[in-house]
Amino acid sequence: MSWNCQRPNTAYNENKLFDKHFEHLFKPDYSPADIHALNQWVREIEKRWATNSLGLNEVLLAVPSYMRHHLLYGIQMVFSIASNQQDKVPAPAATLAAISDADAIITQVVTAYNSALDGAAQDAQEKGRVFSPHNWLKGKDSLNRVRDALRIFLTMLPNMQGGKELKQRMVIDPSAFGLRWSAE
Repeated sequence: MSWNCQRPNTAYNENKLFDKHFEHLFKPDYSPADIHALNQWVREIEKRWATNSLGLNEVLLAVPSYMRHHLLYGIQMVFSIASNQQDKVPAPAATLAAISDADAIITQVVTAYNSALDGAAQDAQEKGRVFSPHNWLKGKDSLNRVRDALRIFLTMLPNMQGGKELKQRMVIDPSAFGLRWSAE
């Protein structure tokens, strides 16, 4: 749900996954290589989560049921943005070549979420509104802000030491992309 539908706000809800979206999401023709790749990315997230080495804002750490799904969404967006395929979703198996860069990729996704949260909180404060990080994370504004933060990072990445090579490893052939699965 987080990767193929780009809906991390729905991925945490087992009732929606199994009651509403089961037949659509659990396709018998879903590639074992894609399942393996998703598992590898989730393991990379979990490894850093378990050692508390994410660097994630404490407010976001307090909602692990949401954040793990959001981090997977962010990883998927890194490959989409780097490959100029933002309107599509990469096949998870096509991203495995960059698994050795998981720390750098996850770190940037975490930085994007921290930055997006800070920006949303500041906007709310400037407008005199109460800001709820938990509710913000459930909304599309969080996804839009994270996508924008990742786009900025990936634009600047080639100017950093080793960044050009890292970005090249994130670029995937357009044929490895498909349309986002609908989950509305």
